[in-house]
Amino acid sequence: MKLSEIRDEVVTRSGQFILDADKLEIQDDRLAILIDVCLREFNRYSPADKHINLHIGGNSHLFTEEVDPPGVPDWIPDVLPIRSSGGFGIFQQVKTAEQHLSRTYDPSGDLVKREFVYRYRKPTLYVPFSGDFDINYVRKHKLVEKDGEKQVTTLDDVDQDASFFELLTGHFLTSIGRYRRAFTVEEAPITMDASELVSEGNEMIERAKEDMQENQHKFYLAWGG
Repeated sequence: MKLSEIRDEVVTRSGQFILDADKLEIQDDRLAILIDVCLREFNRYSPADKHINLHIGGNSHLFTEEVDPPGVPDWIPDVLPIRSSGGFGIFQQVKTAEQHLSRTYDPSGDLVKREFVYRYRKPTLYVPFSGDFDINYVRKHKLVEKDGEKQVTTLDDVDQDASFFELLTGHFLTSIGRYRRAFTVEEAPITMDASELVSEGNEMIERAKEDMQENQHKFYLAWGG
């Protein structure tokens, strides 16, 4: 999600969409600072947790920021083999003890997946055979420069990441509340006291934190963020 898109969402949530563009109390450089602050908090509870299908030739894959869509994962909690190349069967047949002793083969036996061991040492993933894999990766959200514009590539759904935008809008309101005494639109009698802005912002921050804590996955606690 581009910085401009994040700004538009904050403008809408904070009520500043009613102002002319030149009177918006939000500048991109200062917004970027707030985004960094909020992402550090958001990453403690909701880092990017997604899946990609990836073909790995050989026994390892080096993730890079330039080539791979998700960039370099911070953690890979699961790798599921989809298709092997090179004759390594993903499935093996379950045999009874008697079949093992008699070396007989029962084509009607149950098929189970072979034991699959992988290792991730950032930024390289090691697998026992080449093939196609479904990779569950975890990556911290970051504000990066891409295609000439700052963006958070792991944020792509306003509804799914609603806690982040609630947190960001809350910090934005508390920030503007601290440096001005009143909120005025073209000298019209539409005002909001600075203390009210700070109070509303703090309430949004607390709601966002409660929501993030409720939806936090337990394995992130073990990971340590």
